[in-house]
Amino acid sequence: MDASVRFKSGDVSLIIQRVMADGFFMKRDGWMMSRHVMPVMLQYFHTEACLLAPFYETESGFVVVKNEPLMSKAVLDPWVACAFAPRCVYPGDDWKKLLPCHSDKRGYSVCHRFDQAALGVILVTLFDFKSSQLVVPDNAVFFMRDNKVKYFPTQLK
Repeated sequence: MDASVRFKSGDVSLIIQRVMADGFFMKRDGWMMSRHVMPVMLQYFHTEACLLAPFYETESGFVVVKNEPLMSKAVLDPWVACAFAPRCVYPGDDWKKLLPCHSDKRGYSVCHRFDQAALGVILVTLFDFKSSQLVVPDNAVFFMRDNKVKYFPTQLK
């Protein structure tokens, strides 16, 4: 879980129940998945952008995984393997050009989301293109980037 994740209520029992039942729980983004996956990653996973087009990308900042063999072997192992494979997560030396994902650009492979893209491709493929069943409800968590929280009070002299 990314440090910027905030729960909308203190009760996380729904999340725990869903993870125990389904094995996996994530937050999805509002962007078309194939927009943020480079062709080298598509080649690595033996898929095509047009097959991913109907699906939203996942957010790797909030992922909850049940510790079980299926999730380990079918989701986490391929995710790590992609990270270590040449030109899967890391698409090459020009990677900085792929960071900006301007909203005015449309189409396939506009930019790259690195580990986030890999997770999305794995989940969509693994769960027979029904990864939306594993998505956390929008009212459960949200992200607050650049939000500063003072965890420790200032020291008194």
